[in-house]
Amino acid sequence: MPLAAPVNIAVPLESSTGSFRVTWTAVSGATFYELQEATTPDFSDATVAYSGPERGYNVIKGGNGTYYYRVRAGVA
Repeated sequence: MPLAAPVNIAVPLESSTGSFRVTWTAVSGATFYELQEATTPDFSDATVAYSGPERGYNVIKGGNGTYYYRVRAGVA
């Protein structure tokens, strides 16, 4: 049976340091989460920024830009 999708991805506004935290809700039964980051809204250039059991990830960016995030839950 497929897992539910994580919801409420929260990305605080850009800080003066370029760092922020991306967080998401827990999914019942999930043992890992995969956070993807892209610079295009269609995620055609997505890369895995984080994979593991935590429900948040600190992103450190040195400059300006627009980034898109999505997360999926899985069972290892």
